[in-house]
Parts: sequence; structure tokens; C-alpha cells
Amino acid sequence: MRPLHQRLVAIGLICAVTSGCTTSQIVHQPQSPKIATLVKPGDTIECALRDGTEWKFKVVRVEPDALIGATQQVKVQDLTYLRIKRFSAGKTVLAVVGIAGLCFGVAGAVEMAPYGFPAYSGP
Repeated sequence: MRPLHQRLVAIGLICAVTSGCTTSQIVHQPQSPKIATLVKPGDTIECALRDGTEWKFKVVRVEPDALIGATQQVKVQDLTYLRIKRFSAGKTVLAVVGIAGLCFGVAGAVEMAPYGFPAYSGP
């Protein structure tokens, strides 16, 4: 069985990496003029329509008055709620490199501690 600190580091790394992969933005009562600045092709959206229908799909094309997926088309005027999810490769890479560097640094310091590193000189 692994020591507790190794499991905690692994869990922390997994949480940091998965949260770094996507950004999410919620828009209540979206308006047509703003939709093109908010949604881009490739974004995944979750939306609710005035009639109560809920959709989740990947946007293929954005028009001034509609969001178009592979098999769906939603008119902006019918939206009451819109959640935009966008994958962020840069944030994911940064999270992986930063967390991995931190883990290696802590592991190295723990391994070197019995040899007096970091050096400590008493008063």
C-alpha cells in the first residue's frame, strides 16, 4: 500500500489537471448581438429553451441569430440559459507542468532531508 502523502499528491494532481482542462461561462438570457463574441465553433454548450427543452452539443457554426451543431440548431431568441464550455490546452499543459514540478521538488526535498538538505545552521 502506498503511503498517505503519495496518495494525497496523486489525488491533488488529478484534481488540478482535470480542472485546468476546461473553462466554463454561464449566460442568463443571452442576446443575439453578444452571442458571436461568446460562443466559438468547437465549444460545447448546455442550454435551456423557453419551452423547457434542454440541449447539450458541440457548436459547429455560429450565426448572428443561431447556434448550430452537427444535428442541432438553436435560435438565440429561444434561449433562457446558456453554459459555454471551452477546452483550454494551454491551461492543461501549465497545470500539468506546474503540479509535476512541485511534486518533484517536494519529493526531492523529502529524499534529501536525511542528508541535511536544505542546509541549516543553528544559532
